[in-house]
Amino acid sequence: MEHNLPIIHGSLIFIDMAVAADGGSMFWRCKDALGHEITFYLPQYRMQGNHKPQWIPGRLHVNNCPIPLRSEEERYIISLLRQNDILCDIADRVESEEYWSIATYGYKKPEKPQPRPFWTIRDSDIEEK
Repeated sequence: MEHNLPIIHGSLIFIDMAVAADGGSMFWRCKDALGHEITFYLPQYRMQGNHKPQWIPGRLHVNNCPIPLRSEEERYIISLLRQNDILCDIADRVESEEYWSIATYGYKKPEKPQPRPFWTIRDSDIEEK
């Protein structure tokens, strides 16, 4: 997949951010030192029939282009995010195993299946007060 990472001059200046009610997707805008605007999108979960197919859940997108997972480009973006106090948490999220799982599987892969509790409540177990 071809991607065109913009040339980013200097550090990022945070403009604004939005969070979607779909499980944690984030969109934010920044400017570089020359005033060029760069958009970032980190989709976490996509709802059936309510997404653009080019947005890959868990993958960082810069100017609407997905950045290859664990690539030089991604490391470069993370280093720029870490230079801004507001964006450090996003860099941590992109480097996390949860992010990798969502980008790889399209959802957060459970560490191991959890057994569902099963119990029966009988009328004799409930005391009237």
